[in-house]
Amino acid sequence: MASMAPNLYVLRYLNATGSLTAGLKQKILRNLKLGYQRILNYAHTDGSFSAFGYFDPSGSMFLTTFVVRVLQEAKSLIYVDAAVLDRAVRWIFQHQLENGCFDTMHHVFQDMGGTNMENSTAGLTAYVILSLFDAKVDVPDAVQVNAKYCIRSQNDPDRYSMVISSYALFKVQWISEASRFLEKAIEVARKENEFMWWSTRESDDSSASDIEVSSYALLACLEQKSATHMAYAHSIVQWLISKMGPLGGFKSTQVILGSR
Repeated sequence: MASMAPNLYVLRYLNATGSLTAGLKQKILRNLKLGYQRILNYAHTDGSFSAFGYFDPSGSMFLTTFVVRVLQEAKSLIYVDAAVLDRAVRWIFQHQLENGCFDTMHHVFQDMGGTNMENSTAGLTAYVILSLFDAKVDVPDAVQVNAKYCIRSQNDPDRYSMVISSYALFKVQWISEASRFLEKAIEVARKENEFMWWSTRESDDSSASDIEVSSYALLACLEQKSATHMAYAHSIVQWLISKMGPLGGFKSTQVILGSR
């Protein structure tokens, strides 16, 4: 995934900006094909994926969801075995707990924005639902209903959980709860001049997690559509632009996924 996801989104960006040459496209497609074959080395027999494959005791919910998201987008460009995707999606659904949350299983290195242990499952559940929607996976109604109750049930959510939960609740059409989470998130936003952003730490230095959580806040504000929230969205965009590197990139692949 470390090479496949960046190649996929570089291709999409270059294509959208009219900068994609035939030679470069062929090179990226070759990288995608190689990346797909490498991903299969990290698959478990139950359809899940993990950072070290069969060396891990079980698959990772976060990584399996990430794989589904990327492969779903890549299948329009390269061959992707539908059975691989079907098994992975089935594994995800099978590991939804009775409380509606998705089991973290063998967690990968992504810290979900630095969430504390109490809210990490709700934050992960919001991430899973959003990723499956983004990948245009058919999510059964029962799975959606159970997930949204998991997301809503958080006690004293941290900034990351608050923001990603708001966006996820908008996507499952629970507008009243989504708005409640968003307003709570706005109360703890940082503001300076024309900038608005969220930080998962107390220090003034921005981190990759800050860019990710602020990107989800932007998406949530765009769902609300009011003039006030459009003004918030403008301020968030200004801050995100200020955090781009000299070549137009952000700090990590996961941040680019959240901010694209």
